Amino acid sequence: MRFDPNARVPNLGTRAALDWGGVLELYSSRHVATRFDLGDAVVWYGKDTVVPPLSAPGTGTIAGTRHQLKWSLGVSLWF
Repeated sequence: MRFDPNARVPNLGTRAALDWGGVLELYSSRHVATRFDLGDAVVWYGKDTVVPPLSAPGTGTIAGTRHQLKWSLGVSLWF
C-alpha cells in the first residue's frame, strides 16, 4: 500500500498490506440470490508511528499492525 505525504505523517511511503476475506452466496429456486462478503485489510507499519482515525496528532498514536474490517450484503434477482 502506498501513502501520499500528509500533514500528520509526511514520510509514511509504501507499506506491506494483505487483503483477505470470503464470500457466502445463497441461491433460491425463485430467481433470488443473496450474497455476503466479509474481509479484512491488514497494513503493517512496523515501528513507525501512525495516527489512528478520530484522534488528534500526538495523542493515541500507535505503531505496528492495523486492521480494517470490510463487509457488504447484496441481493440479486433474475428472470
